[in-house]
Amino acid sequence: MTDLNIGVNLSPSDADQRRMLMLEKEGVPGIVLLGHSQFRHHSQAAAEHVHEGCIEIVLCLRGALVFQNQKRHYRLMPGDLLINRPGERHRLVTYPKGLVLYWMLVRVAPAGAALLKLPPKERRTLQKELQELSPQVRHDDGTVRHAFARLFHYYDSPPSDGRVLGLIGTCLHLLLVTLQTAHRDKSSPVADRLEKTVALLRQNPNKNYSVDDLARQAAISPAHFIARFKQLTGMPPRHFLLDCRLEQAKKRLAHTDFAITRLALDLGFDSSQHFANTFKRATGLTPSAWRARFRPPSIPEALT
Repeated sequence: MTDLNIGVNLSPSDADQRRMLMLEKEGVPGIVLLGHSQFRHHSQAAAEHVHEGCIEIVLCLRGALVFQNQKRHYRLMPGDLLINRPGERHRLVTYPKGLVLYWMLVRVAPAGAALLKLPPKERRTLQKELQELSPQVRHDDGTVRHAFARLFHYYDSPPSDGRVLGLIGTCLHLLLVTLQTAHRDKSSPVADRLEKTVALLRQNPNKNYSVDDLARQAAISPAHFIARFKQLTGMPPRHFLLDCRLEQAKKRLAHTDFAITRLALDLGFDSSQHFANTFKRATGLTPSAWRARFRPPSIPEALT
């Protein structure tokens, strides 16, 4: 069964690997779902979906995963935190064996929706700040993880007034520390310059960039640049650039008749063989096989 209002399948085929708790039924308004997913075997990628009126907080505990949000990919490692905002189409691309996640759906709309029994002014302030969060990857220092763990502890406690109070108080604490984590360095000019660097690489993946030059443009040291870039995108600059090249290659293979050698050189690869090997490692298919599978029938065959 799928709740169409929040875009969540409440009876998934791999339910034995997921625990989903409806905290509103426990007297905790605004916390639509609290989840803990532990994949003991590989699962199929999820379809794109949205959470109308809700933000989703995702914390990776174990494994490496890829989230797609509004066609942008985010790589999460253990301890990384990601926010999906209301109405944003997203999906978890990879469900590798051993992956462990905490996640929460919080209702932030419509205006006036109850949240943790807060007074109206405080509720509106918290909902507004949550809605303004970006999907940028942030690293948890352990406080968000501890709050999630405490929530499951309270949920599994015997019914009592103290249990409900503990759930509400811990949910509020989790939301506040999530905001603190997500707002870290938010107004920093370095963060703004890094966003411009990410946009530059995404728009011009065919060019070669040195870390020293990119760091100089961001006005920070190369080591600091690499650390901050990875925090922002989930991967080092070199891997991010390669990912951008491969994404562009997929589009050109499917929608142009460029010869593969030309396509490889245009995107900055040393040779067509280098491109073919790299592409197959990333996708499991050769460029020619990718083109054959995803090419619209109206585009003529290309030379390789």
